[in-house]
Amino acid sequence: MNKILNVSPSPHQQSPETTRKLMFGVVAALIPALVASIYYFGMGAIIVTLTSVLSCVAVEYLIQKFLLKVKPSVSDGSAIVTGLLLAFNVPSNLPVYIIIIGAVIAIGVAKMTFGGLGSNPFNPALVGRVFLLISFPVQMTSWPVPSGFKTGYLDAVTGATPLGILGEGVKNGEAVSALMDKIPTHMQLFYGYMGGSMGEVAAAALILGGLYLIWRKIITPRSARAATCRASPGDQFEHRARVHSSRTSTFVQLGLRAGSTLSGGRSSHGISRSQYCLPWLSLQASCGWLTRQNLLIRYFTS
Repeated sequence: MNKILNVSPSPHQQSPETTRKLMFGVVAALIPALVASIYYFGMGAIIVTLTSVLSCVAVEYLIQKFLLKVKPSVSDGSAIVTGLLLAFNVPSNLPVYIIIIGAVIAIGVAKMTFGGLGSNPFNPALVGRVFLLISFPVQMTSWPVPSGFKTGYLDAVTGATPLGILGEGVKNGEAVSALMDKIPTHMQLFYGYMGGSMGEVAAAALILGGLYLIWRKIITPRSARAATCRASPGDQFEHRARVHSSRTSTFVQLGLRAGSTLSGGRSSHGISRSQYCLPWLSLQASCGWLTRQNLLIRYFTS
């Protein structure tokens, strides 16, 4: 009788980490990118970030308090993370009302509709971004030129992103060597001196945040390695791109590697450290490979 098997509901794996600690750890990792965006885009970055975070927190509180009739859980920090990520995925000159709409979609539709934290199948901030891109394509593709606090907010001077310059140039038949003179240098790209979404421009700040997450053991180095390895499978297809057109090979390679890395980052979202095993890594690598093939098919058939 002493060997009776006790069956209990999940979770079966216990950890001293709490949702609140993990979420605010992610917030701390995003601070370098936030500081960089404020440095490059000035007051616009501050307005967009504050509006997004406050809107996401308010929407989640109101839904839980008055619609679901449950105790609000905004103190766990997940709504703050969603607000930051939504702000990082939009231009720094986006009007306030559009940001609020994005917050309503991100929290109200992409998160709370499916049951809240841990039940949503998609990243709420990315769902909000996709909705805004479809609904407000002009505002969502107007990228302010980084000029610090001189950038302005709604009256900011806008310009094309590096990939936008390459894409438009290739479309017009310009040589890649000539296009390279129009985009920022490698160091400018690394530090973030270019147009784009607030949270994507400064690679150095994002790397610093990633190192913090690894140091805090919120993520493991294997997740970063898995995303990086996604850029290597299927390299033989790049040779076909070069043969097809030497002028566009650089543009194709940029798209391929960006797509592979993006796929890796998305497929790693929400997976705990204990789940990183060969099947998961194989699935992530397969997602990256399929992304590359899709890009190639779209390129050669266009």
